[in-house]
Amino acid sequence: MKKNNCNKLRKRNDSKKGILNVAVILLFILFIFIISSNVNAKKYYDTRNIVVSENDTLWSIAEKISKKNDDLSIYTVINDIKNINGIDDSMIYAGQTLKIYKY
Repeated sequence: MKKNNCNKLRKRNDSKKGILNVAVILLFILFIFIISSNVNAKKYYDTRNIVVSENDTLWSIAEKISKKNDDLSIYTVINDIKNINGIDDSMIYAGQTLKIYKY
């Protein structure tokens, strides 16, 4: 009888250890995910204004900015410009003032 009780206790302890191991692994994965998403989520609060010249496009403006910042893609800069200026399409006009993040 004692042997059966010992085996039952061992099985319970083994299952508790297994559950604990899975929980630790899941927490570790969650931690890594949070850390990596914070590293990639840069916040740019400072802006400056530029006035669009006659031959400027969103692409040309973004290209100039991304060349100065190796970690920025042109697409990221275009999306940022569109978002902070409330632009739905890609149309900009000469003389228009655009806000641009200070990357």
